[in-house]
Amino acid sequence: MLVHRPGRYAAVIPGALARIHSDFARSGLTLGVSAGLPKKGVSDTANYLDQCGTAAIKIADPEGFALPTDLVADPTLTEAQRTKVSYVQSAPQAGTPADRSWNKQVAREQRAAGANVLLTPGRSLDPNNATWELAEANRALDDLIDEVDGDEVPAWNLTLPATWLIDENLRGQLLAELVDRDDALVWYIRVRWPLIRRSFGQTLNSQLLTGYRELAETARLEDRALLLPATGLTGWLALSWGALGFGTGPSSASQAWADHPRIAARPGVTRTTVNRFFSSPLLHTISVDSHNSLARTLSANDYPPCDCSYCETQAEALTWQPQTAAGHAVYAMGRLASAVASRRRSERASEIARLVRRSNDLYNSLPLGSQLDPKEEPEHLSVWQAEVTGSPR
Repeated sequence: MLVHRPGRYAAVIPGALARIHSDFARSGLTLGVSAGLPKKGVSDTANYLDQCGTAAIKIADPEGFALPTDLVADPTLTEAQRTKVSYVQSAPQAGTPADRSWNKQVAREQRAAGANVLLTPGRSLDPNNATWELAEANRALDDLIDEVDGDEVPAWNLTLPATWLIDENLRGQLLAELVDRDDALVWYIRVRWPLIRRSFGQTLNSQLLTGYRELAETARLEDRALLLPATGLTGWLALSWGALGFGTGPSSASQAWADHPRIAARPGVTRTTVNRFFSSPLLHTISVDSHNSLARTLSANDYPPCDCSYCETQAEALTWQPQTAAGHAVYAMGRLASAVASRRRSERASEIARLVRRSNDLYNSLPLGSQLDPKEEPEHLSVWQAEVTGSPR
């Protein structure tokens, strides 16, 4: 499980990783941490990765997709952030080749930040120019492999608009290219999802899920390590198909890299802050009010309380502590990941199917008066049950 450095509550991550490692290391769970390099710069990122001592995998993500010249360019870098690492200012324009020296510069900045897994730049691949984009991604991989030393692991970092996985022809072209590079043992693939309207929502696009399934199955058959950054619970689901790891964190952005609705600010109107809680029994993030309501009206067997130390601290606090909730969210995802890691690879699909079915059954059996607000219903559960069990939605 890879934990992304969030914009808020980053201080809680090193401790959460340490607790997960202490409690679940015997399950075989491998922990990793990823920090966006352009946003914080080399020295700050190096300090953060060093704090995360229990993470076996340390990534200083070059985030080529966030460069001002990129096809996607999201999230947008501020003027100050554009000066923190040298390769940002000299980045090539979208649709133009990167020279060898620039690709190597990106790798060296990651090394300076303390990463032990080095990524290709991860510029977004334009589906309208697929053949050229894949050739350019190959050149970036060549330069990375030439740069890494014996203690570093190179990873092919591909950033893809969702069309690459949705369209069968593009998907076939992508998979053929991935398989053809037998010197790329780690695939680090970030996909820009179509619009997600709800905070902490999962993709419901069946074609995209089919693409993820085929990608993960290909990685398993070809004995490649597939890491799916910024996928959250959807990435956890992909473990059942053959993915080896997924990226998550306490923020919605760390769980889904997606198009998002534009909400215009209204003069004089302050947006209400909604305190949220990751509910493991529902495999979903809901409001604290909804969580407390379920805890009051359902039995502990039907809605098991969380026994993590973060929830113990939260229970003793006089007011809701968002940072403590962030620690709980990361720890709870670690527990879910460890439940899968403890199984043989051939048994992981059945374990995930069991957990999805349990959550779907819980949601469908909520009594009158305990239903969730329509805006926070776990719509993904019925979709996932069909994906992992073949049952009707």
